[in-house]
Amino acid sequence: MSLNPETAEVEIRPRDVDARLEIDWYASVDSPGVAALEKAAKEFFGKATTTFSPFDRGTFEPLLRTASTNLDANGIYWPSQAVAEDRTLPKPDDKLKVTDTWVLFARPRTNSLFLQDLEKLKKQAEEAEAYPPAVSAIVTDPDTTNPVVELPSFRGVSASYHAERSTRGKKALDLYFPKPFNDEQVRIIQLLEISDGVVVQGPPGTGKTHTIANLICHYLAEGKRVLVTSMKDPALVVLQKHLPPEIRPLAISLLTSEQDGMKQFEHAIHKIASEVQSLDRGSTARAISHLEESIDALHGRLADIDHKIGDWAKLYCSPFVKRPRTECCGRLTNGGHKKYFMYEIECRMMARRQRTCKGGYL
Repeated sequence: MSLNPETAEVEIRPRDVDARLEIDWYASVDSPGVAALEKAAKEFFGKATTTFSPFDRGTFEPLLRTASTNLDANGIYWPSQAVAEDRTLPKPDDKLKVTDTWVLFARPRTNSLFLQDLEKLKKQAEEAEAYPPAVSAIVTDPDTTNPVVELPSFRGVSASYHAERSTRGKKALDLYFPKPFNDEQVRIIQLLEISDGVVVQGPPGTGKTHTIANLICHYLAEGKRVLVTSMKDPALVVLQKHLPPEIRPLAISLLTSEQDGMKQFEHAIHKIASEVQSLDRGSTARAISHLEESIDALHGRLADIDHKIGDWAKLYCSPFVKRPRTECCGRLTNGGHKKYFMYEIECRMMARRQRTCKGGYL
């Protein structure tokens, strides 16, 4: 139910849920026919071949007749006592009168909807021949071995990080993290590429929400959909604020009220529609091609710089080997390689700092 802001009309939209019988009040007064009626309703809806519709009497009339007899031994199905054109409600008396006249009433939602979802999940789990890999990983015993896995590499990530962890000889993937990241976040996305699921634990304030925002953007950039679940709605609100402004309109909260959820959905639709309408395919394709070339060139420069830094790190961080003064001076005066010369100078500096000059050795 929503209010049209332009016409001020109250609009009633159907919800995509299964039909069910509302007999909570009769159960609260311990009516003896409630159990039999619930069983009859379950069988009726289970055998139904057509979708429930207020315009198709066959989808509800048999169940209403059953209700009139189970809830009151003297109950009456009122449409059989009145003419078809008479849609007025019958006058109340000491006998139950069940009518097919439709009414609208508002009340807070109950937890029965969640119970119905659990029942559906239970039924699907019992009838499923095989479970998705991610579900199977949760309900089966964990692996007792610790196999060595080769993680995929991503462009723009330090080569020193990938040196001992990634698959060699394979093309590096693109990483679409719009927010700053560290090696731990890269490892999460690497594990997600080869695993059915990844468990990340950490106390509050360690960057889990920041990481989830990066993961959402990465998979959206790959054309995938992402579902984020949470025990409470405020956590999703905080996560939505961590998303970049360009991505935020595409995030729709399903735990808010139906009216707020509809507003977010409409906002997302308008955002997508406006982008599509203003899109110039030709110029956009050229811009994408130019940006891809620029990105490739920048990644090449980053890889070159990264490898040079690694070479210098190996050069200056190698273990120090003591040599006699005469041997070292001889190598220096004979015009050795430039790198070797710089290495010996660094060794001298390290030796002086560590005060290890003893007996003619550096």
